[in-house]
Amino acid sequence: MNTTDSNSSDLKQLLTKAHQGEIEIEAFMSQFLTAQIFMPVTDPDNDGQNTPVGFQKSDKAKPLTLETEEGFSVMVIFSDPQQSKEFIKNYPEYDGGFIAEVPWMLERLGEGMGVSLNPDAEEGIDFDPETIRQLLTLHQRNQ
Repeated sequence: MNTTDSNSSDLKQLLTKAHQGEIEIEAFMSQFLTAQIFMPVTDPDNDGQNTPVGFQKSDKAKPLTLETEEGFSVMVIFSDPQQSKEFIKNYPEYDGGFIAEVPWMLERLGEGMGVSLNPDAEEGIDFDPETIRQLLTLHQRNQ
């Protein structure tokens, strides 16, 4: 098993524990900060010519973000690329993506943004902007 598969399995187990109430929120947050996630992206400059599928031509790749009913944006991420397949069918322009560490993603989120991890999945979880601020603060404290 490679480290991406191992990380994906660890993250899925962490999410299962959270949903079953088997882990305290502080422990969940600390462990989540050590995880890697899959971030779907689209490349607005990619005209599809001479570019392998799944690769971006430029450094302008944009992550999948959606607006919530509560009025804030969320970045959509997944525990692994396989987990994203069904959801991404609704967003065909997001034909690429990459694996990133959670702290890297948090440091690049816009102010007031949330995150949706594995949306529409049983083991999914949504983080509102306040929770994202708490995660980022915890990460900065642990550095």
